[in-house]
Amino acid sequence: MMPLVVRRWWRRQQFRPGPHSILFNPSYLLRRRLLLALRERLSQPCAIVVDVGCGSKPYQELIPAISYIGVEVRQAGHDHAQEQVDSLYDGSRLPIASASADLVLCSEVLEHAAAPAALVQDMMRVLRPGGRLVITTPFAWGEHERPHDEQRWTWYGLRRLLDENGCSDIEIQRVGHYMEAVFQLFAAYVHQRLLPRSKLINALCVPFSVTPLLVLGRLGALLPAHDCYYMNLVAVARKRTA
Repeated sequence: MMPLVVRRWWRRQQFRPGPHSILFNPSYLLRRRLLLALRERLSQPCAIVVDVGCGSKPYQELIPAISYIGVEVRQAGHDHAQEQVDSLYDGSRLPIASASADLVLCSEVLEHAAAPAALVQDMMRVLRPGGRLVITTPFAWGEHERPHDEQRWTWYGLRRLLDENGCSDIEIQRVGHYMEAVFQLFAAYVHQRLLPRSKLINALCVPFSVTPLLVLGRLGALLPAHDCYYMNLVAVARKRTA
């Protein structure tokens, strides 16, 4: 069992990786690009933040907030013991008062929603007038948390989803270079399917088998960009007013 301080450091490097994390984080390209995109969008001070699908609240430190409320889905067989959950969501209505939040963050969650339009509408409900919604969702990434992985969005599909469900001032960024997406998927395949299952041996192999692929992805980002293929979408929108 790793000491608590080591586990916290390790968890931090998984979601908020520094440049050195390329040596041991198999998802480095995806997580690093996502971190940089979120850092730009979450620096504004807020009174109340609601993190929908919060998990361990990996991005809480990015947001200067008075109150940070983590919400997770109530799911059979999952007690959320390793997460930092303040409220549980029954899948129909977020346990948050209407027009109460300055910011709603929904990171890498929307793809798991069986009714994404209803979820967007409910997140709009809890936002105060002028409040912001920040969403991230993968584009080029394998199925995960199966069987609770429902869909992927293109830039156009996500914009339509937000526009039709109470959002205004919508801005969406494609995150990650074409070649980064390709090599990130290759690195994930090697890590998940070719390396030993032992966590220790797997971790020791990463710098020699996965890291070179991640480096090639970073170098590939020097090539001309092509926005038809990317790793993630990051969207920012405001609550539409009548």
